[in-house]
Amino acid sequence: MFGDGKTALRSGYGIGYERNFGNVTYNVIQNPPAYAVISLQSSDLCATCGVLSVTNSNFGPLAGTSGTAPILRTSLRAVDPSIKTSYAQFWSFALERELVPNTVMSLEYSGSRGVHQYSISNLNPLGSGVADLGLDPTVVDPLNRMNLQYSNINFRGSDGDSYYHGLNARLQSNNFRNYGITMTVNYTWSHAIDDLSSTFSEASNNFNLGFTDPFRPGLDRAMRTSTSGIELC
Repeated sequence: MFGDGKTALRSGYGIGYERNFGNVTYNVIQNPPAYAVISLQSSDLCATCGVLSVTNSNFGPLAGTSGTAPILRTSLRAVDPSIKTSYAQFWSFALERELVPNTVMSLEYSGSRGVHQYSISNLNPLGSGVADLGLDPTVVDPLNRMNLQYSNINFRGSDGDSYYHGLNARLQSNNFRNYGITMTVNYTWSHAIDDLSSTFSEASNNFNLGFTDPFRPGLDRAMRTSTSGIELC
C-alpha cells in the first residue's frame, strides 16, 4: 500500500448458487393414490386409542386375518411451485503488515449471506388444530391436526435465511528472530444468525425437522456467537 513492500490490503467477493437437490422433487411421488406413507401415531388411528400396542406383525395396525382394513391417514409431500434458487454471497477483507522480517500481523474480516436456503416445513403437525385454528382443546382432541384427512404435510420451500460475520487477528512468524521457530497466534470472534441451520436438521443439537412453526419461520431466528483463543504452533 505504501510502496515499501510491508503492507498489503486484500479483499474478495463471491457468489455461489445451489442446485435444488433431487430429494426435494423426488418426494412428490409419495402421495396418494399411487403411494401412501402412514404415520404410526395413536392420534392418527383414533382420538382415544392411547398408546400404540406392540405387535410382531409386519403389517402393524393393518394386520388382520380376514376382511378389509381402512387406509389410515397418510402423509403428503409438496414442493412450493414458486421455490427460489438458493444462493450465498461471500466477502472478505484483510490488512497485513510486516512488523519485523518474517513476522506479519494481520486483521481479517469475513462475512456471508445465505438467501432462499432450502427448507422443510410440516404444515399439519399434531396439535395444529388448537394452535393455528383456535379449536377448543376441552371440546376436541388437543392433538387434532388442522386437516384431519391427512397426517404430516411435508412442504419443501426456500425460506431459510442466514448471516455470518467473523473477525480474526493473526500474528504469524516463519522464522522468529532467526531462531527457526514457526509461530502462529490467532484470535477469532464471530457470530452467525439464521432461522434454519440445515435443511434436514441433521445436526445432533437440532431436535425438530424444519421450522418449529411453519407459518412463522422467524420464531426460529437465533444468533450463535463464538470466540477462539490463542493458538501457538
